[in-house]
Amino acid sequence: LKFENERPAVAVLAKNVSGNMSDALQHQQHQPIALSPHLADSASLDNVFCERDGVDSQYLITPTYYVCNGFSNQILGHAAFIAHSIKSSKVGSSHDELKIPNAFIVNGVQSKESVGSRARGELENVFANGENSIPLSDIVDTNHLLAMVRERGVDACLVPYEDAIATTTKRASNECPWLSQLKQSDDGIILDVLDAFTPSSSLTKVVSKLFDTLKASLDSSGLKLSEGVCLHHRNGPDWKHHCNIWKGNNCLERDDRSITGLVSNRIPASYPKKWVYYIGDEDPTDSLNSEFETIGLQLYHREKHQLLDYDLLRFASIDHDTMPSVEQHRDLFAAIDFFACSNISSFIGNSVSTFSAYQIALRRGKNASWYNSRSIPLMADFLKVHCVPLVYTYTELSQSNGKSLLVGSILSARRVFGLTVEIHLLYHESFNDADFLSWLNGVNVIVHKHEPRWLDAIEKLRVHGDAKRSHLYSHHGNYIGTWQRIDIPLFIDAEYAVLLDADTIIHEQFTIADFGLDITRGIAFSSETNELEKVPLNAGVALLNVPRLRETYTDFVQFIKTHADNNANFIMGPSDQGAYLDFYAGLQEHDEPSTFYKNIKRRGSQVNYLDATFNFKPYYTSMKTFRNRKVTHFHGLKPHDLVGVLNGRPERDFPPALRFLVRKIRDNKRASFVCNSLRDFSLVMVEDLNNLESYCKYSTPLEQVPGCVKEYKMLSNMTDESCLKHQLVVSVPRPPSVSFCYSEEGSLHHIALDMIQHSSRPGSPSYEKLKHVLNLNQQFYIDLGSPIFHRNGVSISTMLQGYGLKQTVGRPSSHIMTTTLVETKLTDSVCRISEDECHDYPRMLIQIDHEKLGNEHELCHSSPNCIIVDSSIHNLAMAAEKGWTQSFVLLPVMIQSAHRLESQELKLEPLQTRSHSIVYLDRIEDTPKALLWTNNTNQHPETFHLSEMRLRDMANVYGNTKVCVVSRSYYTSSVGGEYKHMSELAQFGCIPVFETFSDSIGTSSFEQCGRVIFASEEELLKRATDVVGVINHGLINDFTHVDWWKKGVNWGQLLLQFIV
Repeated sequence: LKFENERPAVAVLAKNVSGNMSDALQHQQHQPIALSPHLADSASLDNVFCERDGVDSQYLITPTYYVCNGFSNQILGHAAFIAHSIKSSKVGSSHDELKIPNAFIVNGVQSKESVGSRARGELENVFANGENSIPLSDIVDTNHLLAMVRERGVDACLVPYEDAIATTTKRASNECPWLSQLKQSDDGIILDVLDAFTPSSSLTKVVSKLFDTLKASLDSSGLKLSEGVCLHHRNGPDWKHHCNIWKGNNCLERDDRSITGLVSNRIPASYPKKWVYYIGDEDPTDSLNSEFETIGLQLYHREKHQLLDYDLLRFASIDHDTMPSVEQHRDLFAAIDFFACSNISSFIGNSVSTFSAYQIALRRGKNASWYNSRSIPLMADFLKVHCVPLVYTYTELSQSNGKSLLVGSILSARRVFGLTVEIHLLYHESFNDADFLSWLNGVNVIVHKHEPRWLDAIEKLRVHGDAKRSHLYSHHGNYIGTWQRIDIPLFIDAEYAVLLDADTIIHEQFTIADFGLDITRGIAFSSETNELEKVPLNAGVALLNVPRLRETYTDFVQFIKTHADNNANFIMGPSDQGAYLDFYAGLQEHDEPSTFYKNIKRRGSQVNYLDATFNFKPYYTSMKTFRNRKVTHFHGLKPHDLVGVLNGRPERDFPPALRFLVRKIRDNKRASFVCNSLRDFSLVMVEDLNNLESYCKYSTPLEQVPGCVKEYKMLSNMTDESCLKHQLVVSVPRPPSVSFCYSEEGSLHHIALDMIQHSSRPGSPSYEKLKHVLNLNQQFYIDLGSPIFHRNGVSISTMLQGYGLKQTVGRPSSHIMTTTLVETKLTDSVCRISEDECHDYPRMLIQIDHEKLGNEHELCHSSPNCIIVDSSIHNLAMAAEKGWTQSFVLLPVMIQSAHRLESQELKLEPLQTRSHSIVYLDRIEDTPKALLWTNNTNQHPETFHLSEMRLRDMANVYGNTKVCVVSRSYYTSSVGGEYKHMSELAQFGCIPVFETFSDSIGTSSFEQCGRVIFASEEELLKRATDVVGVINHGLINDFTHVDWWKKGVNWGQLLLQFIV
């Protein structure tokens, strides 16, 4: 086995693989459709034809179904109905005899438009009759087909040709429901049936003779059979007429480009082609032949190059006295071309054509592309069988855990897909890892020897990169590995490919249908860390339009080298990810990120969003995304890091670039998602214990390797139910870390910056709208509608004045727009947004509720001059569902402002000597209250209903309480929490125990620095009781957390720091 300069096609399991590099990489040969009957006993099959009922020889046998139109429509129709019968037989719902019509339409051209109100410009169906058809058994090995169907438990037979065409005239309607039947049938069974449609013995002779003639011509020109590609080109008048009727996004040549240019972009440079077998609606012209020669392809055509033996065809398939012609027997020639094409290693077609779709389906998408690009309608809605090839990259220079992760990812692909999907690996050799190459060969990975020509340029980028911005800069080999993907177009023979980072685990099968009809023109990436921001930013899992990347390859590489030479950063992020986004979104050197967001929304954008189910990250929080996940991506934090997070490993032990992800996981409290992700990872890792041990050796100290292996084995046995119960390890509140909590990163001010960054990344639509609203006027008027929001209003006013705006005291006139209104839904507005003349008045709408988005928010979103300031991620998620995120900005104006008890500050009494164990703010049932008091031995505090108390009394209670318990006032765990009470309680020194809520930003800092303890509603009182016990033992005796809360948010600097 060795490297060959040919395209590897279908993977086959290699045996007796030797250890050196040249042996380990196998050239895979295309598996053609057989040109002779498969079953030795098919010729002697009993009861081929259906028996007539009764004694009347004139009785006509009615087929179970009818087929119509051209060659591929007929075969797909047969397959749909036969597959449905097999499926019904499996479930025991049908025992009827399957009567297959033995008729093949030789000229199924649809030339007439249907009439009637339902037609809507559709073409009239063509059915078999005595003039346009011959027996199906002349074309297809029907004995082989029947044998396969009967093996599946279906009593099947052929309806004699005469009966099949005679009963066609008696059918109930002109409908030909093969498409609807295809949709109802099992895709896997349909493929098996299609595989059983092999040419008849007579047609086999015709196709074999054609191939012999073709091969002789190739030999005379010094060409190999493996150097060819079959091209199906739809360019006739009937097809163009059809395209005028069809409403899809692709039908003819993409962008009206020449067919030769489109074909050239579908041939990888590492596996060049030298000849093309041309199938077109019309014979190729001399000029077309010359065009192909200019791109290095010699054109061969059945008619033009006299490849077909007409005499053999005449005696094999139709009346011996009739010489077949394309005009009268188009679909007979289509069958010949189809079976000939199936024996050529690569295929390029028109995906809207059922002929091409059928050919692509038989190949399972392998070695197949389509010059019109975009979707395959038949495989998007009906026959979902096209497995998009998976592509990885690897360099022997990468860290050892990279190989272990790659092995795990490949094993997950084989576990989910079996051998139905091609797995490719661009392999950069350094020291000839023969054992790994042997392993790859054994699991049917197609390995491409990769020798990058851009290494010097990439090293320049790495050396000048900021390791705090990306951990990839810190390792030479890892950095090469992430850039290898730019060379994918040089190797992969496919229309689309899915690129996977090594740190991914495939969870569920997918086909090209899962990417929808509006599939990307260039690249599709998923969200980065914010799953609500449905913007293409992360390349860890990517859908690639390979021909488009091949077409732009030279310019893209030069774009990268120019940045390296100029020591210039990419606008949309570091390394290859930023390069892809900048280049394919059309960004120029001095553009802002906002240009990216604008460009990707334009019609025809080459950068598109890939659904988060293809790039689910363990720190995500959406249950819908989690349940529908196709691929899990261990982005940033690798599996061993996540185990550390689950087990309470301190944040400071993680690299600085990854600490925000640690906080994100600890903030959102969805330990179950982390647990499930680790379970998925462990399931594949335990399949290869040597690989698991290698991973543990990299990620843990040597003496802990056995325990590491044991832990992953334990995780592999976790169930969804046990993961749902899994809680993060949370210790008793410790004194805040001075180095973290009193740094900029650990401050309440940093939490505020995190919030606005989460909702309004620089350049994003909401960032630009906020900037626009702030810059409309030089002054603002604030009225929040209720005295309870006075302190919040002070914070907002300080923030706006810090940005440079002036606060006006007097109520502005409703007739001028020189003052920006800052208000809530409670405000008696000077100019209500619900009034038409006030709709575009500049304003900031401050959201004061959780889970309540009303008409005023919709009106604000529709106004170009209104921005909504919210404090809840939960509300932002609801806004995302409504498509309003461009008008939402997260700022903690309602949750981290000083509150009503600010003036009531008292002397801090030691926690251990305080008279009350627990004070409970919000609802509390009698039963848990009684349990709480019972569990607190030697403590019999009074019961307080704080909402009825005066401020001074409330302050006295807080100041004399050890633990302050807060439950949210909502009855679903999906909403935001009562953040606002944190800053209210904090000044009194009691330890806050809060019910867990979905709003996540900052909760890690609240825990570490503010000593907040989060617990579920069921565990809330128990955790509070536990903390009281800790306090009573004298283990918490300082108030450093109070100072942290008092430091608060620097409102005057907040907007200036964020908005450029």
